[in-house]
Amino acid sequence: MKSSSKKDIPDDELALIALYFGGEIKAIEAENLKKQKNDVMIVCSSGIGTSRILKQQLEDRFPEVAFSKPYNTLSYENSSLEDIKLIVSTIKIKNRKGINVLKVSAIPGKEDWKNIESALKKEGLIKTKNPKMNIEGLLDIISEYARIENVNELKKALKQYIENSSTNFLNNKSKITNNSHTKLEEIFTKSNISFVDHANNFREALSLAFEPLIKNRSIETKYIDKIEYLTKKYGPYMMIEKGVLLAHAKPGDGVNKTDFSFLLLKKPVNLVNNNDSEAIKIIIGFATVDTSSHLEKLNDIMKILQNGKAMNNILSVSKKEQLLENTLIN
Repeated sequence: MKSSSKKDIPDDELALIALYFGGEIKAIEAENLKKQKNDVMIVCSSGIGTSRILKQQLEDRFPEVAFSKPYNTLSYENSSLEDIKLIVSTIKIKNRKGINVLKVSAIPGKEDWKNIESALKKEGLIKTKNPKMNIEGLLDIISEYARIENVNELKKALKQYIENSSTNFLNNKSKITNNSHTKLEEIFTKSNISFVDHANNFREALSLAFEPLIKNRSIETKYIDKIEYLTKKYGPYMMIEKGVLLAHAKPGDGVNKTDFSFLLLKKPVNLVNNNDSEAIKIIIGFATVDTSSHLEKLNDIMKILQNGKAMNNILSVSKKEQLLENTLIN
């Protein structure tokens, strides 16, 4: 039997195939969005990791808003964006169909939350509360059962109370309780924690951070290559706190098993653009084989980063032994 020779597909056929599959992808994404009826789309580079933590934080703060599952950039570009009123993204993406894109950190800071709330109000997704109306209502009730000596002073006191209560409620949702005692090595294994004086460049810092994962064969070297490439392409989107990089790529980029590492640099290293505002002192490396097995441990890591005392303890150490023994979440 005569074997058939391999032939190249003509360019016009390739274009037709690309057009067909592109249309199918758009149709699938449109159908998903239609079923979910989301108001706000969440976008990140890969659709995994910190974007899921971000989704949880958004839902906790704004339970009345329908947030989508995290979309990666390809899904975003191929989505119809039907019914979407706002896009919240951890990376810089192109604006589509006139829908406002709000770029935030994976762990939003005060300014991020202020901008998110403002954008949601602008799109009519949350209501602007009017403390004055609430105060007047309270005064009406109080006056039914008690004599008010000084109406103006009572108004001021009630207004201050309502504003403080609202602020504290929102802030407390993003803070962790201080009743646990956890060492770093309970989250990262001892062998996966590193402390070095300095790294000559960003690539070297990445290699130092992921060296334990290379040794135990959790990842391949190409995983580090991909993280470096993504950082060059998208900028410092993996920075989740000032000076803290959560370095990660997709499961298919060279991950053999889910694993985490922690690197503290005594002297910070700049990212690829040599921008001092992007100087890194901590690199948390993580690799995951799926979209869920890492979430519990990642949540524990976020608790450390949001605990000011724990972070001060970490940043003040001068050798690895202190990092292992004395750094507690109190």
